Amino acid sequence: RDLPRLAGRVGRYEVWQGALVWREWLDRCGPELLQSAYVWAAQADPKATLLSSEADVLNTLTLTNAEAYHNMVWSLRHKNVPLKGVGVQALFDGEVDASTVKHRLDVLQELQIPVYITQFSVSGLDPAKHAYELEKFLRIAFSHPAVAGVTLNELWDHGPSHNSAGLYGENRQKKPAAHKIDDLWKREWHTDVTQEMAADGIVRMEAFYGLYAYELKAGDKICTGEIELSPPPEEENKGWVGAPKPSRTFVVSCDWEGHVHFPVWATPAMIALVS
Repeated sequence: RDLPRLAGRVGRYEVWQGALVWREWLDRCGPELLQSAYVWAAQADPKATLLSSEADVLNTLTLTNAEAYHNMVWSLRHKNVPLKGVGVQALFDGEVDASTVKHRLDVLQELQIPVYITQFSVSGLDPAKHAYELEKFLRIAFSHPAVAGVTLNELWDHGPSHNSAGLYGENRQKKPAAHKIDDLWKREWHTDVTQEMAADGIVRMEAFYGLYAYELKAGDKICTGEIELSPPPEEENKGWVGAPKPSRTFVVSCDWEGHVHFPVWATPAMIALVS
C-alpha cells in the first residue's frame, strides 16, 4: 500500500519482520505468502532494496538463530525472490559479546548480499558502560565487509521500556555515547584533506564512502561542489560484498574561462582530481 506512494523517496524497506518467530500468518496462508510479499514489494517499487528482518541473531549464545536465518534467506534467494539485503535487529540488553557478533556476521556473509543493521541499541547499562559497548559494536560492524549500514534505534531515553538505551538523557542532554559517536563520525571516520595537485594534475587520498565537499583553487579562482562516493551497484560488485570495488569516474565542471574541467575518478580508498 505504501510503496507506490514512497517510491523513489525511500531506498530500503524491511518487507517482513520476524518471519522465523511470528509464524501466525505463514502458518495460516502457507510459506508462499512470504515469497509473494517480496514480489509485490518489488512490483510496487522496482528500484528499492528489499530486506528481510530478524532479531536475536547476533546476541544469542548458540548458533541456531543465525543458521536458521541464513537458511531462510538462502532458500528465498534460491527461489529467485527479489530479496537484496539481510536486515538484522541488533538489540542488546547488557554487554556486547564481540566474538559472538563477528561470528554471526561471518555466517550471514556467506549469503553474499549486504547486511544492514536496521535497529541497534544497547540497554540496561550505566552511561559510561553504555558508551563503551555501543562503540564496541559500531567498530565491529564498521570493519566487517558484510555490513552495508547501521541504523541507531534510540535517540533519547524516555521511560523504563527503553532502559537507558538513548544517546541523550530524558533531559535531552548528551550522554557519553553521543560524544563517542561524534568522535567516530566527525574525527576518526571522517576524511579531510588539503593538498596541491601534482604535476600530472592528480590528488590522491584515502577516503570512506560518503558525501564530500570539494574546493579547487587556481590563482584567485575558486570552484566548489559536492561528490558522493557510494558503494558500486550490485551488478558491478557481482553480489560479493567483500570483493574489490572498481574505479569510477566523476566530472567536476568549473566555469573558468581558459581552464579545463576536472574529471574525478574514485575507488573506495582513493579519490583523484585529474586535470
